Amino acid sequence: MWNSLRARLWLIIALAVVPLLALSYLDHQRQRQQAVAAIAAEVHAVRAAVLARERDVQTELRRVLTMMSRADEVSDAAPAACNGLAARLMLAYPTFNNLGAVRPDGTVFCSGRPAPPGTTLPVRVNDRAWFQATLQAYDMTAGELVVGRISGRRGLVYGYPVRDDQGTQQMALFAALQKEWFDDLVRASSLPPGWQAHVVDGEGHVLSSMPGTDAAALRQLFMQLRRADPARSVAEFHELAAPDGPPTLAGLIPLRLAMQPLYVVAHSNPERGLSVVERTFLWRLVGLVLLATTLVVFTRHQVYVLIERWIHRLRKALDAIVQGRFEPPFARPSPVRELGAVETAINQMADALRRHRDDLHHLTHHDPLTGLPNRVLLRDRLEHAIQSCVRHQRYAALLLVDIDRFKHINDTFGHDAGDAVLRQAAQRLRQAVREQDTVARLGDDAFAVVLEDLPATAPQAASTAERLAHKVQTAMLQPYAWDDQQPPYYATASIGLTLFDGDSVHADAVLRQAEVALFRVKEEGRNGIRFFSDELQAIVRTRVHTEQGLREALQRRQFVAFLQSQCDADGRVLGAEVLLRWQHDDGTYSPPGTFIDVAEETGLIVPMGEWVLRDTCERLRRWSHDPRLQALSLSVNVSPRQFRERDFVERVLTILDETGAPPDRLTLEITESVVLGDLHGTAQRLAPLRARGVHISLDDFGTGYASLAYLTALPLDELKIDQTFVREASTRERDRTVVRAIVELARTLGLRTVAEGVETDDQRRWLRELGCERLQGYALGRPTPASEWESMVPLV
Repeated sequence: MWNSLRARLWLIIALAVVPLLALSYLDHQRQRQQAVAAIAAEVHAVRAAVLARERDVQTELRRVLTMMSRADEVSDAAPAACNGLAARLMLAYPTFNNLGAVRPDGTVFCSGRPAPPGTTLPVRVNDRAWFQATLQAYDMTAGELVVGRISGRRGLVYGYPVRDDQGTQQMALFAALQKEWFDDLVRASSLPPGWQAHVVDGEGHVLSSMPGTDAAALRQLFMQLRRADPARSVAEFHELAAPDGPPTLAGLIPLRLAMQPLYVVAHSNPERGLSVVERTFLWRLVGLVLLATTLVVFTRHQVYVLIERWIHRLRKALDAIVQGRFEPPFARPSPVRELGAVETAINQMADALRRHRDDLHHLTHHDPLTGLPNRVLLRDRLEHAIQSCVRHQRYAALLLVDIDRFKHINDTFGHDAGDAVLRQAAQRLRQAVREQDTVARLGDDAFAVVLEDLPATAPQAASTAERLAHKVQTAMLQPYAWDDQQPPYYATASIGLTLFDGDSVHADAVLRQAEVALFRVKEEGRNGIRFFSDELQAIVRTRVHTEQGLREALQRRQFVAFLQSQCDADGRVLGAEVLLRWQHDDGTYSPPGTFIDVAEETGLIVPMGEWVLRDTCERLRRWSHDPRLQALSLSVNVSPRQFRERDFVERVLTILDETGAPPDRLTLEITESVVLGDLHGTAQRLAPLRARGVHISLDDFGTGYASLAYLTALPLDELKIDQTFVREASTRERDRTVVRAIVELARTLGLRTVAEGVETDDQRRWLRELGCERLQGYALGRPTPASEWESMVPLV
């Protein structure tokens, strides 16, 4: 008989009624205890919020009155200055209705608010309780609730005695809180949800209340609280019966601000009382009785209805999951164990699918290392910012932030250190910008910041964006630490910035503009901030075009070596300097000034320099077998970036070995920028080359940070006098003195000199008289393709 579902349901009905009643009663007791605890916590929060606000205003009163007591302007002899000080303080602290000072006889001589027309002067306050209390006090008195004789408005007036070193009172300061302060007390108190507060005096007259408050009803509530039975209270708050509604939980909080009794009446909405728990229990009992009756009457029918409905719900739940809606379909599992188990399993499956979907969505739109939005989500945020600009007619900005030389951190300290730096940088960016701004990571060491809700005018928006950009840069300049064993690491940041107002722009265009500005910052030496402009985009476009062209030129071997003669004072050719030219498809040549900077920036100068060095060595090897050319030498410029390559010295020696060029016919020209910061290391790197027979020349001597230490510490063979000195020597005595001193210094140190930029016969004769060994310039020969120069040597 008990194998049928119908019989089991009848048994369940019979066994469930009594336990349900017991459980309901126990649950009622638990809920009542919870309600009592919750009400007590809320009452404590209400009391703490009101008392905290009371302490804040007392602190502010004491601070302002102390400030006035120490001010030089507060003097009986200078009431105008005192009035001005009080007026300024009232502007700074709008809570005050008036500030001023009173003589010991009760005459007001200083007031931040002028007396209205018709006021009897002088104003006297010797009958005021606050003033009388001040005469006996040594600190701020309690406030007196009065109508001001100057302002004509009701408020709390506080006194503050000013005494000399002997304790004699010189004056009394006063501060009047306007009646609206009570409204501020109510608004500023952080009350829990559902609570209201009002300020009343000792007679129940309302001083401040929330909008829509019935003053008569509030006064009646106040009187009820004065007569309330403590036995029916929770933390000194009482549940009071209302004649036309449910009970209200309310209480009185006395204020210590005034001499007269003042109270805060706090009360919650009716649903906060304990009676709600009682009514809930009664309704639950009624529900249980109705449920039992219904089950008894409709058991047979409900068996089939239960099964059919459950199957229908199951089908809907599975259809929702198939359609991608992964919210748990069964908010409350079926009371039938077997059915409930199935529903719970389906809920768990739906929840797991939702979590996997959310995780996938998060990984798709966020950077796993820093947790910041990635480029995909940044594009959405940018589009939203553009639409917001259109709607609100305001500007926004995009910052691209790049950690300078981040690769050095990974190469030197490892990728764990690099990841730690990236996480710290992300945290600093979030802290440096506003809450409504978006911080994203674009990849590697690149971050982006979307600044929304900037001012409506371009100058103001640019100023705000620049200020925030400087704040971001300052944050990024702070030291990074990832290991207690390592000293902090300092890194700089480059920031590209662009403004946009939503007018015919899209996210890709904004990103490109910021990238252009960032590119310019890096090109100018990093560690800077740069705004995007059309002119800047044109410059960067040209630079990008040049970089692409240089890469193609390296692959297609479009570089050509030009030679410019170096002669003695009589015009006899002693050698030449190798100058690089870029030959285009149309046969024209680009001078180094148009592409060397780009090559340095991109690192292409390294393979270009190696090509020049190898081509020069192969040329010297060929010249070594030609009696007409074998005595000539060639000079090659070495860029700072090429020189700093770790294997530079080894590469030079390898090229000499592979080409068979005579080392003593090769001169490497370095600039003073190569030496800066590492004189000893530079000398060590040059020593093997000098030992091999390669000559070392210090180029552009005198134009940089020239130092005699360079000349004595480095294995040099010659000094090249910069052409600016040579060019101006014919007209300026100072430049002639510099050239003369360089030649004499080189002669003393046993170094030869090469003068660049010799363009006239007068310069040539003057340099010969000085004893300059080598001359170079248009007066002796222009840069010429190497093949043509070789054929012209006998004619020079």
